[in-house]
This record gives sequence, C-alpha cells and structure tokens, in this order.
Amino acid sequence: MTTMKTKRLLMAICAVALAVTAAAQSRFDQGVTEFTARNYDAALTHFQGVLKADPTYHLAQAYMGIIKYRQNNFHEALELLDKASGEIDRKENGPFLSNVYYHLGLTHEQLADTASAISALSNAIIIDPTNVDCRLERAIAFQNTKNYDAALDDLNEVLRARPDDVTACVALGYTQVGLHNRDAAIEAFKKAATLDAANAEHYNDVVTALSAFNPDMSVDVEKTERDITEADNVVLPKFPGGTQAMNKFIGETIVYPEKALEAREAGTVVVDCLIDKTGKVTETKVVKILMAELDDEARRVCMQLPAFEPATRDGAPVECWLQIPVKFTLPK
Repeated sequence: MTTMKTKRLLMAICAVALAVTAAAQSRFDQGVTEFTARNYDAALTHFQGVLKADPTYHLAQAYMGIIKYRQNNFHEALELLDKASGEIDRKENGPFLSNVYYHLGLTHEQLADTASAISALSNAIIIDPTNVDCRLERAIAFQNTKNYDAALDDLNEVLRARPDDVTACVALGYTQVGLHNRDAAIEAFKKAATLDAANAEHYNDVVTALSAFNPDMSVDVEKTERDITEADNVVLPKFPGGTQAMNKFIGETIVYPEKALEAREAGTVVVDCLIDKTGKVTETKVVKILMAELDDEARRVCMQLPAFEPATRDGAPVECWLQIPVKFTLPK
C-alpha cells in the first residue's frame, strides 16, 4: 500500500513538473517572438516569468542578458550572460551559445575589460568558427591592445567572408597604420569611403593615416571633409539649432553618476551615433572612454537626442555615423 502511495505521489510530482516545463516553454517562445520583434520590455517580462517558473532555464537568462546589453545596462548584462554561458549545453545550442559569448565579449568591451572581451570572443569563435561578427569584434579588441598581427589575421578572415564590410575595412586601415604599412592603410580607408560614401569620417581616416606617416604634414581636416562631402553631394546630419543647441541639450540632460562624483571623474566621452534616415539616433558606440558609469550615461544621453536633419546624398536621406562628444564637468 505504501509503495502504491509513493508511486502515485511520484506520478503527481512528475505531472506538476511537466506542466511547469510546458508553461515555461510556452512563455519562453513568447519571449523569443517579442525579442525578434525588438519589443525588449515585453520580452523581458516573458523571460522573467520563465525563470520564476524554472530558475534553471538558462536560455531565458541568456536572452535577458542580450536585451540588457542592447539597453546599455552593461553591468546587469554581464551578470546574466556570464551565468548563462557556463550553463548552456554546447552540443544542443552551439550557435546560440556562440552568440551568448559574443555578447559577453561586447559587454566586457563596453566595461573597458579588453582581456576578458578577447577571451569571451575567442570562446565564441571556438564554438562557431563561422561567426564573422565575433572575429571582427576580436580584431578590434586586438587592435586596441596593439596586437596588430592578431588583428590582421582576424580581419583577413572577416573580409574573405564579407569583402564589403565597411567596419572591417576601417579596422584594417588602422591595423595597417599600427603595422606601418602606409599604402595598405590608405587603400583600406579608401575602400571604406567608396563603400560608405555618405560618411565623410572615412576620408578623415585617410588624412589620419597620411598624418601618421608624415607627422610634419599640415592637413586642414575640416576643409578636407567639406571638400569631399561637397564633391560627393553629401550633406551630413544637422542638429536643430546647430552644435550649440545640441551641447545645451546634452548639458541639461546629463545626470552625473554618483560613483563618478565620488571619484571626481570628469572629461569627455566620444560616442559614435548611427543616425537613421529619419534623423533618429538608433545605435551608439563609445569610441573614447572615461569610466564605465560616465560611458553609460553618455550613451544614454545620445539616445535621448531629438531628431537631426538626416544626412543626404544627392538629396536623398541616408544613414550616417556621427561622432558626438559628451562633456562631463564636475559641479563646483
């Protein structure tokens, strides 16, 4: 009799477990649907529900980490992605696990931990050698540590797979500068300029390369940019009211992080902003860092910028990257 009761109890427990698993799976699928549609807040709600029902559902944890990264919550992203990467089964979810390590690497980069970024990106490549995005990001990380030979190897692989990758061409240019290969550097920058004619920064890269090899050469960068954009019928994005109005908006929008105040940290964070055809800032990358909290705040402020007059080429709106300096001044 006792044995029969035990069996029934076990069957009941199994039934409950199966029901919980089925509910978690359904909620997870809804989360993935919202994630794919870029409805990140809705996706987070679903994934949080999944983890409440089943705390071992590490795929949901990984998706949450990716969302937190895309929302610029890098410290939360790091915790979630780090945990998930150690638990997801490589055999069953290899490509996705590679993507988790990829985002973990990106997160480390944003937190200025280049060594950890390289380690995570290398894990991603080991799991999925075809992950070209990982190779590109690792190349940039190698470049930042002045390991130009390793960067060159990765960039050659990237450009074999994606010959028209503008970011890879620019990275290759700066890698060749680091390797003192003048002609190869200029060729890479010119290719980037040809592929992405709306972005005059690529021509400034050429000027930078020339200046690196000819430090005594006098170059009027602003005139070079103006001449080239006019020749290509390109008009760069314009902030309503001009640069002064943009700086005023930035100054009024900044919320100085407490940790930065305590550390008496100040200076300028330079943010690359992708401005779409409607003039909206849709993506940001920090290219000159100070400290994590200030970098995060600079990106947040840039994402809040009102719409620009979009860049145009031959009168038609085009996407364009624009560097925006965000200045942090300690209150007196």
